[in-house]
Amino acid sequence: MIYKPTSASALEFASAGRVEEWVHLFLRGEGFNKAFSDGLKLKPRRFYPPELLELNRVKRCCGPEENMKYQIPKDGFEKRVHKIAEKYAAGGWDMPPLIVGREEDILTLNDGNHRYEALKTL
Repeated sequence: MIYKPTSASALEFASAGRVEEWVHLFLRGEGFNKAFSDGLKLKPRRFYPPELLELNRVKRCCGPEENMKYQIPKDGFEKRVHKIAEKYAAGGWDMPPLIVGREEDILTLNDGNHRYEALKTL
């Protein structure tokens, strides 16, 4: 099995019981989020296979809004969201799944805030 930064690859790893491995490969590679990968390794976690969810069930934690846990500049956020939306709308891109944390019934987007916002835009 060969890792790729795609949903198909994540599903393939999940079917082999290797979701956690895929998550760390993605975060340390194309996801550019090594700090999150390191944080996940600090204690045991449950990793679930990717599944389809309605976007409104998930809350972003990163963006330009004042209420965001991880606030980033608006211009950079919007440019990246626009690029992702264009790439996705053009077709042929198997977007990596969003990485969501669950605490009780609250679903928080832990990685993929730009991809999430691009999907909402489309």
